[in-house]
Amino acid sequence: MKAKRIVCLLLALVMMFSVVGCGKNEPTSSNADNGTKTNDTGNTTKDDPKEEKLADKQELTYSVSSDVLTMDPAMASSTPNWAGQALVYENLVSVVANETGGTSIVPGVAESWDVSDDGLVYTFHLRKDAKWADGVPVTAKDFEYTWKRTFDQATGASYTWMVEGVIKNGAKVYAGESPLEELGVKAIDDYTFEMTLESPSPFFLQFAGFPTYCPVREDLIAKYGSEYGSTPEKTVGNGAYILKTWDPGSSMIYEKNDNYWNKDEVYLTKVTRQIIKEVNAVAQALLANEVDIAGLDNPQWNAVVDATGIYNVNEMPSPAIENFIFNCADPIMKNQKIRLAISLAFDREKYNDEALEKVDIPAYSMVPLCVSVGNLNYAEAVKNENEYVKVLQEQNDPKKLLLEGMKELGLGDDPSKLEIHYMTRGTTEFSKKTAEWMKQNLETNLGIKFVIDMTEWNIMYDLIDSGDYQIAQGGWTADYNDPSNFLDNYHYKDGYYGEAKVRWADDKAIEYAKLIDEAKLATEDQERAEIYAKAEKILLEQSPVSPQYASKVRTLVGKYVKGYYVNPLTYPNYVGVKLLSK
Repeated sequence: MKAKRIVCLLLALVMMFSVVGCGKNEPTSSNADNGTKTNDTGNTTKDDPKEEKLADKQELTYSVSSDVLTMDPAMASSTPNWAGQALVYENLVSVVANETGGTSIVPGVAESWDVSDDGLVYTFHLRKDAKWADGVPVTAKDFEYTWKRTFDQATGASYTWMVEGVIKNGAKVYAGESPLEELGVKAIDDYTFEMTLESPSPFFLQFAGFPTYCPVREDLIAKYGSEYGSTPEKTVGNGAYILKTWDPGSSMIYEKNDNYWNKDEVYLTKVTRQIIKEVNAVAQALLANEVDIAGLDNPQWNAVVDATGIYNVNEMPSPAIENFIFNCADPIMKNQKIRLAISLAFDREKYNDEALEKVDIPAYSMVPLCVSVGNLNYAEAVKNENEYVKVLQEQNDPKKLLLEGMKELGLGDDPSKLEIHYMTRGTTEFSKKTAEWMKQNLETNLGIKFVIDMTEWNIMYDLIDSGDYQIAQGGWTADYNDPSNFLDNYHYKDGYYGEAKVRWADDKAIEYAKLIDEAKLATEDQERAEIYAKAEKILLEQSPVSPQYASKVRTLVGKYVKGYYVNPLTYPNYVGVKLLSK
């Protein structure tokens, strides 16, 4: 996710809904070759239906802090929009949370798919009983239109950038150098959809299930134009629910879609998305059991609400990382030893305890703990060797590194004369508090003069683009579940934070980029994980960036809510969810 959106997205992630912690991402029952699953929804529960007594009313309410801005998938670019649309639209495949806290890719509109031997052509076989909410059949032509609309510059789609280098001719089409007809998507017939890639992508199915690329109908776009998705009346999906009412800033109400192909697994007749912005109001709603699911992590309220015994309390890492960004072209920050000294001197454990009030997770890798490589949890697959900052801290004395770096630059041997500027990403009280903690910590541990430049987030990014900075506050939230979503950023040629921003382009940067390119071609999950870990060791030792902490999500779910599994890299569609009698 483009980092300029990190501020609002981190706030949204706090209110994401999760039932289990991140763990091993083992498939529930899958066949990776053809997409066959024993459970089409990925959301069934182990409970024996004969022993369950369902509540008379199957109506669920969950609270969030942010509004949905559009119900047009192509125009969505943030977590609140994607989560709000997930009940209404269904893609070729669905990326769903499973009981282990991991994710599974299960059939959506496509009941199965084939992949060519060279990994370049995906052929999706669509269900013949898939319908739009108004009863019109969903066809391969709808998907062909949707993908071409996404690549049409006139549409102004928000997330074409993520796949423009993935789909055959995508970059040329999006740049206007080739016609839309040459985009690598094609409806072979009404129920066969073919997609051709530029090169093999081991995580392509996550793109095939990404919210922005959910299908829309050409006739409805022609009818409503830019107003499509602006009201319930101008929104027609193909998912489990229909948007019935939409009161911006207040609530959205969804009702069961009787034309959904898997309607027998849709137990809830109504789902209400209630906006509650204030923490106190969320707590009061939970105490009164006015909501069934909500995010709450507040020292004042946690124990009080937990004591009611109404909810299961669940915590898990989010797919968001906060980090230092170093300008490797700066006269001082160009020195690798000085960058590494700052990275190693920063006390992540104390920072979390004191500045963050123990609500987050100290980070020693640029990839959050919940991220997977295929069916393997990345950190577990490499035996936590990706947390290489820990090793570097054991092997090095930060103060010694600093003095060596200063000597190499001819800056003498007095750290107190070394002035280093740090730009905040925003001017909030939180930004000020955390920056002041960093100042005290690094000045104590290194003896340097750490200068805080309070900077609005948009101005900070402009200064990064122009190269006018030494250290800045970075952050990244994953769009899909793979280390590449984080590590590709620092590829000196192709990364978002490549040579143009962090200005890291030396021999080590080239070595790192080669490993990132190599990982994209690896076909085995374990092999790919090991390549990423090898690349990350270079990244963390060279320190063009340095991890600080990963966010954490704390969610309360009514004990009577069954079949609800969430990973923060998925968006619940509420298929298979049911309410038991209290």
